[in-house]
Amino acid sequence: MKVKSAFKKYTCWFEFFINPDELFPEIFPGTKSVDVRAAILSEQQVVLWSGVVSVKVNEFGIFPEPKQARELPVPDTIKKMFLLELRRYIKPQKAFL
Repeated sequence: MKVKSAFKKYTCWFEFFINPDELFPEIFPGTKSVDVRAAILSEQQVVLWSGVVSVKVNEFGIFPEPKQARELPVPDTIKKMFLLELRRYIKPQKAFL
């Protein structure tokens, strides 16, 4: 799924994909781990970052791996936009994971 997001002076495109074959068993009762293939693109469709982000999902929320989020080679504003859009992408699919 491709999503366009704008905040302050930044406009980016985010691509997300969950491969159903890569779902992991529950780590703790009620907590699932999912690998999401993601990409951050500039407004001109130039890839700024591409990779896999681990996300834990439980009844209380959706939690991307903090270490991976910190290591993204983009400005902090784009990191926040990325995490927000990632949660928005996963939320409707949460019941099916």
